[in-house]
Amino acid sequence: MGSGSAPKESYPLKKRTGRYLLAALVSAVTFAVYLPALRNDFVNWDDGIYVYENVHLGGLNGEFFRWAFTSFYASNWHPLTWISHGIDRALWGLDPRGHHLTNILLHAGNTFLAVILAAGLFDAGRQRAAGTAGSPFSVGRAGMIAAGVAGLLFGLHPLHVESVAWVSERKDLLCALFFLLSVGAYLSYASDKSSKAYIISLLLFLFALLSKSMAVTLPVVLLLLDWYTFRRIGSLRSFGAALAEKLPFAVFSLAASAAAVSSQIMPVSIGQRGVPLPVRLLVAARTLIGYLGEMALPAGLSPLYPYPELGGVTFFSLPYLFAVICVAGITVLSIVVARKSRLLAAAWGYYVVTLLPAIGLVQGGQFMADRYSYLPSLGPFLLAGAGAAWVWETGGSPGLWGKTVKPVSALAGICIVIALSYSTVKQIGVWKNSIVLWGHVIDREPGRVPFAYFNRGTALRAAGRLDAAMKDYNTAIMQDPFYAEARLNRGTEFGKSGQYDRAIEDFDAVIGVWPASAEAYMNRGIVLGEKGEYGRAVEDLDAAVSLNPGSFAACINRALVMEHMGRTDEAVADYTRAISLRPDYADAYAGRGGLYMKTGRKEEALRDFQEACRLESEEGCAALGAYGKR
Repeated sequence: MGSGSAPKESYPLKKRTGRYLLAALVSAVTFAVYLPALRNDFVNWDDGIYVYENVHLGGLNGEFFRWAFTSFYASNWHPLTWISHGIDRALWGLDPRGHHLTNILLHAGNTFLAVILAAGLFDAGRQRAAGTAGSPFSVGRAGMIAAGVAGLLFGLHPLHVESVAWVSERKDLLCALFFLLSVGAYLSYASDKSSKAYIISLLLFLFALLSKSMAVTLPVVLLLLDWYTFRRIGSLRSFGAALAEKLPFAVFSLAASAAAVSSQIMPVSIGQRGVPLPVRLLVAARTLIGYLGEMALPAGLSPLYPYPELGGVTFFSLPYLFAVICVAGITVLSIVVARKSRLLAAAWGYYVVTLLPAIGLVQGGQFMADRYSYLPSLGPFLLAGAGAAWVWETGGSPGLWGKTVKPVSALAGICIVIALSYSTVKQIGVWKNSIVLWGHVIDREPGRVPFAYFNRGTALRAAGRLDAAMKDYNTAIMQDPFYAEARLNRGTEFGKSGQYDRAIEDFDAVIGVWPASAEAYMNRGIVLGEKGEYGRAVEDLDAAVSLNPGSFAACINRALVMEHMGRTDEAVADYTRAISLRPDYADAYAGRGGLYMKTGRKEEALRDFQEACRLESEEGCAALGAYGKR
């Protein structure tokens, strides 16, 4: 940064203004296209855990922030994501429109940044390679075209709907926001070696990691920028210097990776565990090509892609052989053409590197998920933008081809934007509510995803459509006889409808595969109590309380059984314990007050009846009135 350093290259104000106007326009179009998401509800796939059932989002206080930074809740560590959801809960409560609005604004903001960064990257690459065969553009205008096309693809492609229309995927959007901002700050640093810009880039990278650990690949992305955009890497020595420069970023990546691994304390029910490494490699190759296919033709998007049957994953199976050939071919082509232009190699490298954490190499997981492509898609989209700019530039050549290129290209571009917008709005509708969401998955993968039938059944049950819910639970259990959650819900409904033996059969099966299920013991205890088998009921309810000492429902139900058995003191103790867990539950006061009356403890009974009535318990108010007449 001494006096001999080259001055930072500045751009005319008009060019900068044009760049921001272009980004604002693309961002505004993106925002408008995603507005239908405001009509969507929460869905019962993580939204409950993250938002509407998350008791930790009660207020923006010290305890909440401590929890956000220290908890591995929901098998994740992403403090800024929790803080974002906490702010939304404080602003909007449980109105899903506000939560969806935040996601839409974040995606529109990310689209704005994508255009700005793309324009800057293309401009910097053009200037560094000016007058050489390595420059894909001859003028800055082409870079603007490329940036605009890349931004429109990023903003409007239906592949990104999952990250935006699913409230729980806020982490994708936040991570991308800070990731892109960090890259932007690094571009400034690489241009003028400003230590301030370096520190800002590093801090923004930390914020990205605090939003989602998938940002761990950023140090490699910065090395790619050094190699392609700034031509700072041309030898082993320069590579070593660039690598040393990324060490602070690498330290953050390693720490975030360790936190991510530590947080995965719960197995993923829809995942595929114990998958051999050769199978994972073949599936990873198919995944890499699969996302590219969806970017080119987004006709078969799904919220859930079942993991392939392991027996069908072989090198000589056509889908996997094709994928391996494509991955190898693109890689070889990138290396060969890198001598003339590094653009393909940089875009392909970025795409592969940023997808690596999510293609199942470390352990078998979900085969594909649209949300995993959110940031990686920028590589292919930038390449598509460069191709569109090159085609547009050839429109200035003489002859019939040159005269027709621009109007044909413009018409094709308009058609693509309309088609993408239509597809995106249609895909947003898939996330309208839980019943629609899982119905879509079932239509695409009938008979393959018991998880989808279970979740749709749960949504139907919440909507009061019990017959349809039981049908879905039956289907889920038929596909997976050991599906504990489905049996638990079905058994609960059997119990409510008086089919006690069928309920007990389901609860027995749940306990057989999930012996630590406090809920299964509790529900079986309730059914046994209804059958009058109080001794067995108490044993189950004891087990439920032992497994989950904080179970208010288990304490209440054990108190009722104890009362039926005439074990008054134990019933009073359970009511007291339940009240300590839920001081606002009126019927617990009314129940304990009734027992106090039976044992002659009238003053204590009066206090309980008064509290129950204050909490608007009809039983408590009636008991209080009867007490006053005595």
